[in-house]
Amino acid sequence: MRDFSRAEKALKAEGLRITRPRLVVYDYLLDNKTHPTCDQIYHSIVNDYPHISFSSVYNVTEKLSNSGLILKLVSPCGEMHYDSTNCFHGHFYCLKCSCVLDLDLPDVKSFYKPISGSTTTSITISAEGICPMCSKNEQVN
Repeated sequence: MRDFSRAEKALKAEGLRITRPRLVVYDYLLDNKTHPTCDQIYHSIVNDYPHISFSSVYNVTEKLSNSGLILKLVSPCGEMHYDSTNCFHGHFYCLKCSCVLDLDLPDVKSFYKPISGSTTTSITISAEGICPMCSKNEQVN
């Protein structure tokens, strides 16, 4: 049986009700750093949790992203991807295979100067291009 203690602790800290779908989806995201879509999450967990529905996965990811536990990323092709890494970082979107990779960035304070009188709620930094695997495959072909 899986240990959901990390997920349970984080859900409680955010004041969210503990449900089996929330535990399963959030635990999966904590262990999986590939920035999956709802479809990928669903297909990865449905064999172990056959009673979970696709709509439950979608609803859970929406709830978790609205609470700030996970990030919702929109790829250049419009797909929603999810990321449980909350520290400041950027994302690289591959235009060939649609993978999403993390970009390590310097501390945001080193390059961001807020607009006087504004309140910044989030900062998003992303890059698009061809990932290392697709670049390697292009060289082989």
